[in-house]
This record gives sequence, C-alpha cells and structure tokens, in this order.
Amino acid sequence: MPDFKLIVNADDLGHSPGINRAIKLGVLAGGITSATLLLTTPFKEDAIRDVITPLGLPVGLHLSLTEGRSIANPDSVPLLLNDNGMFHFSSARLFKTLFFPKPRHTPLLRQIRIELEAQMALICDLGLKPTHFDSHQHVHMIPAIFDILRELGPRYGYTKCRFTYEPLMRSLPWDRLCDAYANRNMLKWLAVMAGSVRIRNTFRSPNAFRGLLASSCCTLQGLLAFSARAQRGEVVEIGVHVGGGEDLTIAQGYGNRICRFLMSTERERELGIVTSRAFREGVKAHGGTFVSFADY
Repeated sequence: MPDFKLIVNADDLGHSPGINRAIKLGVLAGGITSATLLLTTPFKEDAIRDVITPLGLPVGLHLSLTEGRSIANPDSVPLLLNDNGMFHFSSARLFKTLFFPKPRHTPLLRQIRIELEAQMALICDLGLKPTHFDSHQHVHMIPAIFDILRELGPRYGYTKCRFTYEPLMRSLPWDRLCDAYANRNMLKWLAVMAGSVRIRNTFRSPNAFRGLLASSCCTLQGLLAFSARAQRGEVVEIGVHVGGGEDLTIAQGYGNRICRFLMSTERERELGIVTSRAFREGVKAHGGTFVSFADY
C-alpha cells in the first residue's frame, strides 16, 4: 500500500464570512489541513480572529491580482485597477496579456511586482508566518509573474509554493465531465499547464495537485481516485473551495459574477465532501496521511 502525504488546502480564506465559517468547519472535522489567506478582500481580520488564531491553522498567502482592492497604494498600481479602485483584470486576460510579454508590458509587470510585494509585506505585518504561497485563479503560474515571485519570495521567507502541476488522467472528474466542460476547466488547465512547462520552480512544492480540472464539480469518488493513484513517498495537494450559509447582502455587494461564485451550491457540496468520514477514511485506506504545508 502506498505511503503518501496529503495536503488539503482551502483557498479564499478571508473572502467572506461564509467561506471563513466553512473552512473552520472543515478544519475541525479533520478534512482541511491548510488554508491560504486572501488579503485583498474585506474579511481577512475576521479570518485571523475566528479561524487562524483559535485553531492554530497553518496558513499561506493567496496572492490576488484579479479580486478585491489593491494592498499597494492605488496611485502606484493604476494599470491594475478600475475607476472604483478594484482589480479589473480577469485571470484569462492576464494569461493572454503576459504569457509572452512584450516590452510595452514592462510598466504593468513593474506594478504587479509592487502589488505582490505589498501583499507579502502585509501578511507579515498582520503577525502571521505563512507556510507557502499560491494565488487566486492560479495567476502565479504565468511565467513572467512567477519570475517576480522567485525574486520576492526568498526575501520574505518563502521556501514553498503551490506549483500547479495537475496530472490530466489522474485528476479529471470522470463522473462530472460535462460539468467540467461547461465550466471551461479544460481551457484553464491548458493555460496553467503551459505555464508550468516554462517555469523554473525554485521553491519546494507538492509532487502533484488536484483542484483545477474539478473546479465547481468536485466529488468524493474523484478525490479518492486521485488519492488512490498517489505513489509511495509523494506529497500531494488537493485544493478545495468550500462555503455555505453566505449572507446574500454581502455576496451581492461584490457584483453579479462574484455573487454567483460565493452563493454557488458547489461550495456547500464540497464542504460536505471534505468533512465526511468517508473522505478521511478513504484517504487513510489508500495509505495517505493528512498533513499541512508546515509538516513536510
């Protein structure tokens, strides 16, 4: 039987009260072992007070360039923001713009560096010692952005990151392929995997990741199938997006796209999966040990 380590990392901590509550429930149930904190959204202090501190939860930095407000002074990053001071780039547009950057993109990359460094500095100022970094919608897997992080990361003590390498056959949600297609997960996967080929990763990272192809179509069977294919000695990561019980007024305040994201029943479904005994016992039956990014 394989002997492997499994990290279950909940993204988007600090995004909303519902997500904070769901992550706390997942940690208490033993199905979530790690989380990454968003700093560009309004509920980061609540997350520190209600989730990270009382649970002693190992937490990393969920870098954002596509969600919320800048941490850097808006005057220093105007190319990233709309007239309301919110990030205006989508992840798809960032990938398209910067995957093969041209000289005219130098000012944009300079402002991205300013913003990423501001986020790395702030999480330290909040009294946290992050275990690793990843990013909202995997934008750190754009090679030009990863180059910035290879420079900044060691300055702020980062030795680990999520390197979004997701094996296709091992990670496809075979029981919900139509949903994965409708969510355009394959297109997202292709963009991220193309980035992984071009990136020189100098950080320590899990051997494999699951969570992109099955985004918003997670199943217990899929998670256990991924675990069953782990090799002896591997460290693998499952990224989850949990939620539930969201305040509609707060969700609507983000606008229609983010409201749908926060109110999606898939988040509650995913919470039910990772808090289930069947998930925990299934991973252990395949030889897995639950760990956090701090444990390997």
